[in-house]
Amino acid sequence: MMEKIVYKQYPHIEEQQFEEDVLLMHPEHRTVIMLNAAGWLIWTLLAKPRSCAELIAFYQSSFPSYLLSDIQQAVEQLLVELLHAKLIQNVS
Repeated sequence: MMEKIVYKQYPHIEEQQFEEDVLLMHPEHRTVIMLNAAGWLIWTLLAKPRSCAELIAFYQSSFPSYLLSDIQQAVEQLLVELLHAKLIQNVS
């Protein structure tokens, strides 16, 4: 079900780099999340509207040695966290 929903970054999200991690903050809601390099890759892709299935396919093509089930779980979990923090929105 989540694969068909299209997500996109909320505008005006603040970003701050900390070595290999990135802190994202929604200035209005004051929600924050720290992303590792893998999460940052997904975040950058969400600058444009993307479905969960598109994100999973991109990640799988970039990291073919990872199990598809692990990729699906990681991408879906990150999307839930980003939604909860109001850093992305459903634009379906």
